[in-house]
Amino acid sequence: MRIKLPEIALSIILIVTSILSLNAGGSLYKGFPVYPWVDYLLLLGGIAIPLLAWFLRSPSRTQKTKN
Repeated sequence: MRIKLPEIALSIILIVTSILSLNAGGSLYKGFPVYPWVDYLLLLGGIAIPLLAWFLRSPSRTQKTKN
């Protein structure tokens, strides 16, 4: 399996928390407001983790490094 279960779990957690905070209209960290771009950054990270894991573990990439 190219994408490991912890990577899937982390990406789901990041995506869900960012979508929930975007729907709520703002997010807080320890009671202090956080900039709105942080939520979009978490969403981007949640989408990018499985894509990067899939790409970096692709069979064609591992064959190129062995030669």
